[in-house]
Amino acid sequence: MDPQNNTPNPVNPALEPEPTPAQPQSPAMWPEEAPAQAAPATTQNTYDTNPYSAAPSFVDSASPQLPSEKKKSGAVKAVLIVLLVLLAVAGIGYSVYAWTQNNALQSDVSNRDAQIKTLSTEVSSLKAASTEEGTAGNVIQIREMGLSIAVPDSIKDLTYSYAKSKSGPELVSFSTKAITDKYSSTSACVAFSASPPLGALAKVNGKYDAAKATSPLLKQFDTFYVMYAVPPTNCDPTLSVATEREALKTALSTIKEL
Repeated sequence: MDPQNNTPNPVNPALEPEPTPAQPQSPAMWPEEAPAQAAPATTQNTYDTNPYSAAPSFVDSASPQLPSEKKKSGAVKAVLIVLLVLLAVAGIGYSVYAWTQNNALQSDVSNRDAQIKTLSTEVSSLKAASTEEGTAGNVIQIREMGLSIAVPDSIKDLTYSYAKSKSGPELVSFSTKAITDKYSSTSACVAFSASPPLGALAKVNGKYDAAKATSPLLKQFDTFYVMYAVPPTNCDPTLSVATEREALKTALSTIKEL
């Protein structure tokens, strides 16, 4: 055997050396089981699983916020607090405004109610006066004397006759168209008779003197006075004018200068 390549010697096999017996390996040479090593600590990460990414990105979910993020969060909270305060102030202001407006409205309504009551009272008074004095079309103007009276509807057809003597007072005798038509044939019921149907009015200059006057005073004016009187007897025995005379007395209470 060739000692170089450990092949048998083809020339002289006797010269071949005996093979060296294999030596048993030492027990220490056997590999021992390696002790288990502790796994390295790992941090749970969130991976970007986008297949088109060049490399996975790691975001640590447990990492603390950065200072800039804390500032932003604080600023947002401050803005929210300011908005809440402004809303509260605006709500209080509107409540005060609404309360003030409501009080003003109630006061205005009360004032208007008072005005309406006052106007209603005035209208009632005017209606009553109109009833007593007659309608606007029932005003009789005695232009010769410069006087006027308002008569009720019951004697709205009132007529008068005027006369004036040289030394005596101005005189007006009253009747109605209905009375004149009914008693036209009776000469005593004609105006300026001894007994005018509804009496007579006299206008005298100066101040009224009850001791010298011949008839009751109706009204004293600045420079003159007027008297009214009814005849002691009727112009006709069948004449019944008590209602008309009372109506004329009421009308004469409204006498005034033109």
